[in-house]
Amino acid sequence: MELYDQFVLSRGARPHPDGWAGRTSGPWVLATSPTLPVTPLHDAAGDVAGWLLGWVLAPGGELLHEREALPLDAVVGADGDVEDRLYRYSGRWVCVLLGERPRVHLDPAGSLAAVYSEQEQTLASTTTALSFGDRALSDRHAHRTLGSGQYHPAGVTSDPKTRRLLPNHRLDLSTWEAERHWPPSPVQRVDATDAAALQARQDTIAAGLREHVEALAARYRLVLPLTAGRDSRMLMAAAHRVLDRCTFAVFAYTDERRADVAYAREVARRYGLQLRVLPLHEVDDAAARAYLERVGYDANEGKAGDFDLAARTLPMDHAWVTGFAGEVGRGAYWKATVIPPHPTADELLALIRLPPDPAHRDALAAWQAQAPHQDVYELLDLAYLEHRVGCWASPQLYGAAPFAVSTMPVNQRSVFTAMMELPPPLRVRQRPQPPAIRINWPELADLPYERAPGPRGWPDALRTGAAAARARLALRTRAGRLLRR
Repeated sequence: MELYDQFVLSRGARPHPDGWAGRTSGPWVLATSPTLPVTPLHDAAGDVAGWLLGWVLAPGGELLHEREALPLDAVVGADGDVEDRLYRYSGRWVCVLLGERPRVHLDPAGSLAAVYSEQEQTLASTTTALSFGDRALSDRHAHRTLGSGQYHPAGVTSDPKTRRLLPNHRLDLSTWEAERHWPPSPVQRVDATDAAALQARQDTIAAGLREHVEALAARYRLVLPLTAGRDSRMLMAAAHRVLDRCTFAVFAYTDERRADVAYAREVARRYGLQLRVLPLHEVDDAAARAYLERVGYDANEGKAGDFDLAARTLPMDHAWVTGFAGEVGRGAYWKATVIPPHPTADELLALIRLPPDPAHRDALAAWQAQAPHQDVYELLDLAYLEHRVGCWASPQLYGAAPFAVSTMPVNQRSVFTAMMELPPPLRVRQRPQPPAIRINWPELADLPYERAPGPRGWPDALRTGAAAARARLALRTRAGRLLRR
């Protein structure tokens, strides 16, 4: 079993797969997969004061994970705060800080996902890595319970002794307690009448995506999704100046997503893009088991057919760039017909589209009680980022095909902040046309969504026209409700 890009941090040595690298600092032992970069952090005396795990992109485009080491003050200030330094960086990473206040920070989306066990005094990438070699878990494939699109929210995992470290939370390695560090208080939204401030936030989002993609393209060839949706188009627009470094890929779905292939072929023809249409593969029991082992059984095996098996036909030395987390900016969980202003835990579970489950309900209630928010819309923004992204999308990157790098360009503190600072009515109105697309590549903003442009898209346009009209009416209704509030 190959656990690509995974790790285990523990007090004292623990079992781990053969071939993993080991590092020590005081009582701490770090074991890592050969595919995971590790950058030591050195204090003023030159001693190891922590590690940066994963792929780290600095402002200006430098790939910090290619350095042999970094000074500690590159990530933490003299007062111990990391917000102004560590959270300048994008990429996919975990930061381990040792010393008098040992703690762990995740990147803003928790995209290099982590779980921990106070009982075991261990932090790891997945429950599989944390309990490697434990025969008691050998039969859990037969007892898996999650359906398609389901996941464990709010820190719950498939292993009762193990918790997930959520985005925006740090883990204290002295107490083994997780605590929120961002946002420290409800996000301050800009005035809806302040055109300059609104444009500044849109420019921050567009520039953040563009700079991340271009920094990766300077070192790797890229694989980007090309679908008829919005998040992939934001990535394509961000890659406008580096198209010669890009291969675009679309999965050959036959369900409601089949319009993606027609759209991708037409757009690739128009702009001379290199396109790969990836046939889907059957996920047999062996493939499902391998996928679930890699993600720690904290998801369903539904993404094994595309993100793993189909994607492996692409060059693995490329960087895989995903559109995950883009819907933070569009209020993904604001689409319910009725949104109670103060949802109960059961109502919140329904709003984030998970089935009733007592353990999930109790965990969400505890999460909701300490989530800083000014209204239900900000609560749902945090829920999408910390649960849907942090507990579903991010862990599944461990199951995806082992590209040289896998990142979410949206995964940046500045981008998430700018998204959440925009007033909700504006965000609802802009959902059909994300401004970042027009800023980075104006022509793309004029192409239709959910169908191919031109005659190729007419059949899908007829099929989806009524649904789109209903959606537009619902958007106007929600925007009006927000404005009245």
